[in-house]
Amino acid sequence: MSKNLLLACSSGGSDLNIRSAMAYGSLISGIALANAGLGIVHGLASPIGGLFRIPHGVVCGTLLAEATKVNIETLEKRGPEGKLGLKKYAEIGALLTGQSYIKDDKIHEYCISLIETLESWTKELEIDRLMKYGIKTEDVDKIVDLAGLKNNPVDLSKESIKRIIISRL
Repeated sequence: MSKNLLLACSSGGSDLNIRSAMAYGSLISGIALANAGLGIVHGLASPIGGLFRIPHGVVCGTLLAEATKVNIETLEKRGPEGKLGLKKYAEIGALLTGQSYIKDDKIHEYCISLIETLESWTKELEIDRLMKYGIKTEDVDKIVDLAGLKNNPVDLSKESIKRIIISRL
């Protein structure tokens, strides 16, 4: 999917190979989500979608980069306890940069690559900010109170969750 995402959303939208790659990626990601569970992005998408008229994909897309960043920062603060979670994020970052092997001394570097890639996609795809759908700063506390952290790789404080939302207002 990573090699075809931007093309699928622009000039390659009618290319059968690009569409097939995206469909396959969607299938695999659905299987992964069904088995691994949903994290903070979907934990926020539920209350936001329930309170505001906003497409589910927009909520998830706009929050993904910041949620990933906050999760990685929180795992890094945990020291050795957070290493397994960081390694999983690093594996995704490595894949997105064309690497097939994760070296322990490069975990931070691969995590940064992941965050930068997600931020770049958010910007390039011009994913709407939450305020376009009427979400304001005064709505953040209510959203956070309704948010779920089930299966998120790390427990996040209310302040961290607020930061995710506010960053995309």
